Amino acid sequence: MRPAWAVDARSLLLIAIVLVGLAGSQLCVKAALSRAGGVQLIPGHALSGLLRLASEPLLWAGVACTAIAAVVWFEVLSRLSLSVAYPFLGFSYVLVLLAARLIFHESIPLPRLLGALLICVGVILVSRQS
Repeated sequence: MRPAWAVDARSLLLIAIVLVGLAGSQLCVKAALSRAGGVQLIPGHALSGLLRLASEPLLWAGVACTAIAAVVWFEVLSRLSLSVAYPFLGFSYVLVLLAARLIFHESIPLPRLLGALLICVGVILVSRQS
């Protein structure tokens, strides 16, 4: 008999889809913001920046990634307890960090890299039974 905390292969696959969707959404939104020239939420600039952003297809790709991730997350939560499923979302930070390095050539200072490693260790620890 499998322990109650064990995560089956299908649930892991669904969690991976959620993580890719969440990371993909952030990468798309960042790219859209770069193409639109950013957004400044100050009087006189906010509306024009938001309108430029709204015309970016990558923004809508990011919204779609978020929506898909949310729908898949519904099944994850239907299959697993929240205390088991939710810690896996910490991996989305690590994915975005690595993807930002590869796609946007952002630097990853040592403290940020160590933090990402701690997140990975933490997720593994909280997803296992003592």
